[in-house]
Amino acid sequence: MKKRRQAADRIDRTQQSARQIENNGQERRRPRRRGWGTAGRVIGTILLVFVLTAAIFAGIFSAYINSSMRGRVEVYLDEFETKVSTELYYQEPSSGEWTMYHTLFLDSENRIWVDLEQIPKDLQKAVIAIEDKRFYKHKGVDWHGTARAIFSTIFGGSVQGGSTITQQLVKNVTGDNQNTVKRKVMEIYRAQEMEKRYEKDEILEAYLNEVYFGYSCYGVVTASLKYFNKDVSELSLAECASLVAITNNPSLYDPLQTDWGLENNRTRQLLVLGAMLEQGKTERETDRVLRDTYFVSPERRRLAIETAQAGLTAKRGLRPNEISLYVGIPFCPTRCAYCSFVSASVEKSFGLMEPYLAALEQEITDAARMVAETGLSVKSFYMGGGTPTTLSAQQMDYLLTHLNKSFDLTGCAEYCIEAGRPDTITREKLQVLLDHGADRISVNPQSMEDEVLRAIGRKHTAADIEATMALATSMGFPHVNMDLIAGLPADTPEGFRRTLDKCLTFGADNITVHTLSLKKGSRILLEGLPIPSAQDVAAMLDYANDALRTAGFTPYYLYRQKYMSGSFENVGWCISGAEGLYNIYIMEELHSILSLGAGGSTKMVDPVRDRIERVFHPKFPTEYIARPEKIRQDLETFRRFHENMQK
Repeated sequence: MKKRRQAADRIDRTQQSARQIENNGQERRRPRRRGWGTAGRVIGTILLVFVLTAAIFAGIFSAYINSSMRGRVEVYLDEFETKVSTELYYQEPSSGEWTMYHTLFLDSENRIWVDLEQIPKDLQKAVIAIEDKRFYKHKGVDWHGTARAIFSTIFGGSVQGGSTITQQLVKNVTGDNQNTVKRKVMEIYRAQEMEKRYEKDEILEAYLNEVYFGYSCYGVVTASLKYFNKDVSELSLAECASLVAITNNPSLYDPLQTDWGLENNRTRQLLVLGAMLEQGKTERETDRVLRDTYFVSPERRRLAIETAQAGLTAKRGLRPNEISLYVGIPFCPTRCAYCSFVSASVEKSFGLMEPYLAALEQEITDAARMVAETGLSVKSFYMGGGTPTTLSAQQMDYLLTHLNKSFDLTGCAEYCIEAGRPDTITREKLQVLLDHGADRISVNPQSMEDEVLRAIGRKHTAADIEATMALATSMGFPHVNMDLIAGLPADTPEGFRRTLDKCLTFGADNITVHTLSLKKGSRILLEGLPIPSAQDVAAMLDYANDALRTAGFTPYYLYRQKYMSGSFENVGWCISGAEGLYNIYIMEELHSILSLGAGGSTKMVDPVRDRIERVFHPKFPTEYIARPEKIRQDLETFRRFHENMQK
């Protein structure tokens, strides 16, 4: 019994100890829960106080703005309209006609007021297109632009930019040009108040009568007389664009001062015209500018307008985070006489191909990771060279497999491989391209004349080209391009005509007509090979224009290079709906092009800030293989550029 009581006592003590430990643990835990609850209440209280304080401050600030500024800082255009120059006239005794002989300036300002109805619509549209695209939509302040200006201020930039026409009018009328936050806040208030008091057309009229054009000219009337010696109502569209170009910086864009100023004005004039076309300027109006200002021939005016429209269509289909991807294969079977591109002949550098592909594979891996981390999306892919089909079918399969696995190409609208020279194209290689998603290839015969092919160093014949095109079209590629060059050695207008006529029978829906570019490192210049005259090249291009249009092709991109024969251009033609997006994106500089591989030129485009930067990879395959740090550096530059775009 005694042992059982002792055992029972031990059990009781053990249970009491367990309960005591549990109670102690609960007591220790309870204060912790109370502590976190208290901390939460404290944080919540602080946040509530902060929100209430901010709301009270905003209310007080708003009340202060309204009470302190209302009735004191408003801008009245009625008073401003009286600040004009005085014109003195005399009457001719013989004829009775009145002639102005002197103008009295008010405070050294040469200004003659004119009603909006007398200002050409082209001039009104031009100033809105380049200065304030949303003029008729906002209420005095474009908050997108203002946000950018505030962001610039916070991070060390200047307090400017983002001003609407209304804000500029306020600043110019009041003369308040201080570069401060206080001035900006007052300007915003004044602009909003002005919009309540005046109609949009009244504000635009005042702005056009107030803006400074240099040479003490204020307003469009005196500026028109100064720069064009004509009444403002008589200005052409081109002259309107030129006049508006001056307002951005009169000393920089003054066309009368120096040749340099004239060239600056012409550059900005084209920017103004481009903005107008993008905002709905008619083709007829644009055609008038090209005719009256630049004396462009009718056919080339048509070329310029059609390709510009194709560019605008492509631009509308882009999202801000989209880029294009380029991969370069710098190898060719042999080097053509017209080429100075840094590429290696496979005959002489076969041993470089595997090390090059290994280096390229690593760059693809790194680039794909960077693109994903930066939140970018590939819109179009183009593999060029050199001649990509110098790779074997196995090498091409391995490379494209790695590329497709590395990059997210779900949003890729175009997958193009420059198949290049017919003597490198086989059924097996074309099947590899199809298997990996290629929907567009380019076959580049340059000519269908055997004599011309021999002159430029090609080892294939016109018959080989015909067989290759039959193979390509039979395999079902959605789009096939053919490249031709006008002006090659040994060619003639008749020979070029036969070439184009033959190419039109192959079923290609894209034909690019290049003009021979006389490159300094080419055999044509080094060896002095004879080439067709500028007149012959003109005849070739004129025939191409007529023949392609007759066959249902339209131009969709064009560009020029240095030292082009006859100073002509390169034009891409296609059947409607077969436009090559990559070609438009890169030539119109619509978005960034990330270039991988030796000789790659990466173009980084920020369309919002109107900024373009470039980085260049090592040119030679050996240098590209030996300098991986340069490749990583270029990718990092691309990353930083696009991260800054997103801020």
